[in-house]
Amino acid sequence: MSKARADLEHILAIAKAQRGVTYCLLVNLLWPMFPPLFLVLLPFRVYFTYRLASLIKIGYAPIWVIGMFIPFVDLLLLLLLARESSARVREAGFQVGMFGADIRAIRDALGQAQ
Repeated sequence: MSKARADLEHILAIAKAQRGVTYCLLVNLLWPMFPPLFLVLLPFRVYFTYRLASLIKIGYAPIWVIGMFIPFVDLLLLLLLARESSARVREAGFQVGMFGADIRAIRDALGQAQ
């Protein structure tokens, strides 16, 4: 596997995890209206937080996961992860919109890198 292809696969993994974090942020805004939503959303937040922190190598990923259990700190951490991952995807030359990176464009570039 070429280095360019490996880099694109890494960017694709970041973009997918970023999209998960973005959706967790949006759903988290509904939490005050539906308190049980916190329990439903928690496994997804833990997964996407760990995955994204591991992929972008921003600190020690388990510490980021522990932050998901602290109210209001969790929102700040999700925002920081989303911002940092957006910067990484932009550095790779792909556009990032309100709901994350353009995954289709990354997949197209990956298909051309074969």
